[in-house]
Amino acid sequence: MDVSRDGVVVFRSRSRARCQEMWAVLDAAGIPGVIVHRQGQCLLAVDQGDSRQAARELDDYRREGPLEQPEPALTTRGGGRTGVFVYAAVLIAVAGLSNRHALDSDWFEAGRAQAGLLMSGQWWRAFTALTLHVDVQHLMGNLVFGSVLGFLAAQRLGGGVAWLAILIGGALGNTASAWLHDSSHSAVGASTAVFAALGLLVALAVSHWREHAGSAARRWSPLIAGVLLLGWTGVGGERTDVLAHVTGAVCGMVTGILWDRIPGAQLDRRSMQAGSALLAVVVLVLAWAAAHGAP
Repeated sequence: MDVSRDGVVVFRSRSRARCQEMWAVLDAAGIPGVIVHRQGQCLLAVDQGDSRQAARELDDYRREGPLEQPEPALTTRGGGRTGVFVYAAVLIAVAGLSNRHALDSDWFEAGRAQAGLLMSGQWWRAFTALTLHVDVQHLMGNLVFGSVLGFLAAQRLGGGVAWLAILIGGALGNTASAWLHDSSHSAVGASTAVFAALGLLVALAVSHWREHAGSAARRWSPLIAGVLLLGWTGVGGERTDVLAHVTGAVCGMVTGILWDRIPGAQLDRRSMQAGSALLAVVVLVLAWAAAHGAP
């Protein structure tokens, strides 16, 4: 059917799910229809000869049944507690090893994200800096917020995939921050990864509500909430690296957009979750090995 020439639009909505619902009503009544997308709206069109009957069927449906449907349920996945335990164990272990100068090494010197060195090819610093903290308060803040956000991300993506995405988002955030700073700038702390987790959650939420929510305000409310939370928690304190928080959040959103394309059936596979978790651990181990082996 050529909608512009032969079709009559009998229903329009910004919600694809609502349009599909109305299409199903007409299909059950034996009226063929097509859904087209134009200028941010879904249009349901039928042949001109069917338009009156289609309009009656839709009117009857609206009168007989509630148009508002139950909120679409989010699929939740496991592995959240295990991921939080490993996250905490890694940060605490690195804190202990760095304080004791294990391996006769200055862990801060070897692993901090110094912009000039990172940009010159010492890639491992983007990862190792995420595990270093200057004091207990710094460590505990990132432990608490990172655990909460990481657990929530794991509910959507599964523990292994979520923490791998957070690690990659944090490392990309450190790299972007180093590129934007002058060569002498240095940074440590998991906060870049924490804000990557926030950006990841925002991207996943926006994707979900763009699919199911009706109003524009509702569809974009997760993004608005994420920006407000970033402003509230990410720019205070004299030692706060605001740029790293922003780049972490932005890179987290980018990884969220990419990770959201993974089919749910793949995320439900144990091999996918276990492989992702193992990859995250291996990357960190290799990064620290490179840091201690660098001249």
